[in-house]
This record gives sequence, structure tokens and C-alpha cells, in this order.
Amino acid sequence: MSNLSRGAIVFVAALMIGAYTYASSSDLDRNGALGAIVFSTAADCAVFILPVLAVALVNRWWALSLALVPLAVEFYLHEATDYVYPFHEDPYPALVIMGTAFLLLIYSLGFLLRAAFDRMKPERLRDLLS
Repeated sequence: MSNLSRGAIVFVAALMIGAYTYASSSDLDRNGALGAIVFSTAADCAVFILPVLAVALVNRWWALSLALVPLAVEFYLHEATDYVYPFHEDPYPALVIMGTAFLLLIYSLGFLLRAAFDRMKPERLRDLLS
């Protein structure tokens, strides 16, 4: 796979994560990222599963930059628009930093997925599929 196609995969995943983050920024849900997994819809799951698959497919460390996309969207919302965080009493910068660390941890599972796939022998795959 060429670096151009790897970049395109990461770019498309970043666009989807950014669009989801922007669309859900005014959501008054206090469950957070973990609540989005537990009480999830298909779109909530996609924001976690798609980047893991992208990291597994690209298999480069820079694919983890997808974890910075929600941070960039939130920074844009606060600095370039008149967006106000719905819960003023929460320590917002700490939440964003911890959320980015959480996403980095989740997205790095793509490397584990890729390693597990690479370790499978073709004979084993044939046995599993039959």
C-alpha cells in the first residue's frame, strides 16, 4: 500500500470523526466517551470502530493522529465561533485532555488488531473459515 493511499484512509477517517464531533458538540449528554460506548447507537460506535480499523489498515504510528481530531474541532468551536460549553462548571480543559488520551488508547488497539491478523497463518484462516 502506498503512502498516498494510507494518507487518504486517515483523511477520510478524520473527516468522519470531525463531522461527528462537530455535530454532537451541542449534545447535552453527560455520559461522555465511555457512555457513548455503553449507551451507543451505530454512529456512536462508528466513531470508535472506524479509527481502530483505519489504524489497523494503515499500520503507521502517525495514524494515531486521529485522536487529535476531536481536540481540533473543539478548539475551532471555542476560538473561531461563539460556541459555549453547555456545562460551565465542569473542568473543560481537563476533560478534553483526558478524552484525547482515552481516544489515543482506544485507537491504538488497531495495532493489536493488525498484529493479530499478521500472525494468522493462511492454513489457520482456511481452517477457521471452513
